[in-house]
Amino acid sequence: QAASFPQDDLAAFAREGLRTLVLGRRPIEDAEFSAWHAEYERAQTTMQDREAALASVAERIEQQLDIVGVTAIEDKLQVGVQETIVRIREAGIKFWVLTGDKLETARNIGFSTKVLSDDMEIMVVDSGGDDEQTLVERLNSVETRCQGALDRGDVVAMIVTGLALEEITSARDGE
Repeated sequence: QAASFPQDDLAAFAREGLRTLVLGRRPIEDAEFSAWHAEYERAQTTMQDREAALASVAERIEQQLDIVGVTAIEDKLQVGVQETIVRIREAGIKFWVLTGDKLETARNIGFSTKVLSDDMEIMVVDSGGDDEQTLVERLNSVETRCQGALDRGDVVAMIVTGLALEEITSARDGE
């Protein structure tokens, strides 16, 4: 397989706004599966932070996989979504869209749903792994750029990645 597989394929799918599935496999000994399955059962029934517990268990089993393929499907919008979003924007109503998508996929979906448009000044806040001071400087820079765009009469949109949001809230909680 090419060294760029599956990254190039996944990037191409994301640019088209498609939902992706990566297929992988590896042999698992009975003892390893039994131990993992017991952890999975506990995670499924936990009452505290079930989603994180399930993700942690899944991450442990999804190691050293041989990638055998990638596939993608179109995640079609329901009828009227684009028109409704345009009407909301025309009415001057501001709204947020929260998604677990990767940055490029979220951006493409934003354009396909007309949440984002070419006439907008789009600000991106992504994770930089920065210390708190650098994070504050980055956020101040984005705020200055947003205010400048608004002062020019531009419509401003902002895309904040999940990792960046985690950094921001962690820094805020640390105060």
